[in-house]
Amino acid sequence: MLEELNYITSEIDLVNRKNQRKIELKKLFLLKPIIGIGSNQHNPKYHVIRGIREINHLPKIDIQKKSSLYETPPLGPQNQPNFINAVIKITTSYQPFELLAILQ
Repeated sequence: MLEELNYITSEIDLVNRKNQRKIELKKLFLLKPIIGIGSNQHNPKYHVIRGIREINHLPKIDIQKKSSLYETPPLGPQNQPNFINAVIKITTSYQPFELLAILQ
């Protein structure tokens, strides 16, 4: 009985170590992209904040850092409203083109 218990305990330890390695490997393959978000449409501050919140609720995406909001003049045609911009740093296991498709 004691030998059986030791065997089970050893198996559990082995599984735990394997799972820990899997977790560590997953951490190695996380991407850490920086994403720019901006709007100059009606109530741009609202749109930028809402966009950040929606990204925060996506699976396999964790926001690590957020910038402040910045107001910037438009590039190109000047007869349009200023932009509100922000940047977020995330971690994700999505590949770059997967992430792009999800965010668009």
